[in-house]
Amino acid sequence: MTTMEDNDRLSSLPDAILSEILSRLPIKSAATTSVLSHRCHHLWTTVTRFAFTSFDETISLKFSAILIKILRQITSPKLRVFYLQLDSLSNFCKKGVSESCFREICCRNVEEIIVNGPHHVYEDCFLVIPAFVFKLQSLVILELLGNLKFNLLETAAIQLPNLKKLSLCYLFDVPPWLEILIRSCTLLEDLTLCFNLSHFNQPQKTPNQFYIFGHNLKMLRIVMHSHIPTQRTKICIDAPKLRELCVTDRISCYHFVQNPTGLVDAFVVLTPDEDFREGPVWMDGQEDYVQQMSKFVQGMSSVSKLDIWVQGKPNVYDYLYCVKHELRPVFRNLVYLDTSLEDIGLIGWKNLLLSMQCFPNLSQLDVYHKMGDDLPLENMKWCELDFVPDCLAGKLKTIKILGLKRIDDELKLLAYILSNADVLKELHVSIGSDTNREFSEFQLWNECTFCSSLFKLPRGSSTCEIMFSGMRMKASSNAYKEGSLSCDIYGF
Repeated sequence: MTTMEDNDRLSSLPDAILSEILSRLPIKSAATTSVLSHRCHHLWTTVTRFAFTSFDETISLKFSAILIKILRQITSPKLRVFYLQLDSLSNFCKKGVSESCFREICCRNVEEIIVNGPHHVYEDCFLVIPAFVFKLQSLVILELLGNLKFNLLETAAIQLPNLKKLSLCYLFDVPPWLEILIRSCTLLEDLTLCFNLSHFNQPQKTPNQFYIFGHNLKMLRIVMHSHIPTQRTKICIDAPKLRELCVTDRISCYHFVQNPTGLVDAFVVLTPDEDFREGPVWMDGQEDYVQQMSKFVQGMSSVSKLDIWVQGKPNVYDYLYCVKHELRPVFRNLVYLDTSLEDIGLIGWKNLLLSMQCFPNLSQLDVYHKMGDDLPLENMKWCELDFVPDCLAGKLKTIKILGLKRIDDELKLLAYILSNADVLKELHVSIGSDTNREFSEFQLWNECTFCSSLFKLPRGSSTCEIMFSGMRMKASSNAYKEGSLSCDIYGF
């Protein structure tokens, strides 16, 4: 019989290989695996990657309490990755703890620092990031998620020559050093900034103008929330190589210093934040804001996929098509538009369809159509149109409309689409959940009636299939034969 040493395959490997294997494991697994070999008991301390994840608050608190002791046992002079995902950062955020941890990490020429914790507006627990983190020349990736605070002055000397990815979530103001930080990272390719200007115990400082300069920037994500009215900031983006853009912000005005001609994918959310008691938070100067944001969207004319979420009037579709004294932008590459018309009503479709004249090659259109309950009656009426967008007549193959209320004027909208969409393959129609107030038997009857009326509408495309989804039933026009509706019933 062979001895345990004969079967100890780990012991036969060189220390360098064992250390590399252990570095690919979470730190707890690395320490546990080391016990399997007599010779490897302390090899876990040579790892070059430190990773720990816990979504349990108790475990998170216990681990963060001993984190410094664990880090000080690591003997490797090089720590490539430090990854920490905790359900609670309260121990890590205690005075001196986070600074000691960051000091242990940074003295090992770390390349990636990723710290993820919970973010709560009403929690007075802050992850304080010391200034020396921003002088770490080896750093390539820095991702921080939590209630963030920084010990940085506006005149701080920032030295991150190799940083390619930066994510800071959440900041409670727009600090003056942030513009300097972004500008100094000349290799930066991926930038995420999340702001919450509503923290109950933090003064909000929003500058008149915030400049994002990124010569090599390819991906930019900005999220800014405020549940209270605040000063608008003009955010100027100078990123000629930008390929992906995501903006969720109804507070700031945006402007391209030069339009990014390589932009492929843009996601823009312009719906207001909700106050917990008062409803949507609307800022002053709404019309001027919408005009500026329309110009911003016009600068995205190179995209192939565009998501725009709007709410109320005025909105960007009121101005996107009507460009005074300028050439109307043409989105020649755009094939997929995902948009919303929230709290606007059917009147919002006119300007959307007018704007679609700018999208000559659009092949898929998704619209979240939420009427709201307090709209004026005239907003809920379908306005007959005397034009047809070129893309609707000759390019659109898939249309999805979500959130309808089953009113007669919506059938007029659908009739306009079906009669003019000559190459349409699929029309998806779904009912909004806010109609789920009726007794089940009446709702099913009303949905079947609306669905039957929809399936009877004339179609410009002989191959178009209509798919209807309600709260109580779903059906396809392919199963609608001689006035008989075949459907799946659910929800009882």
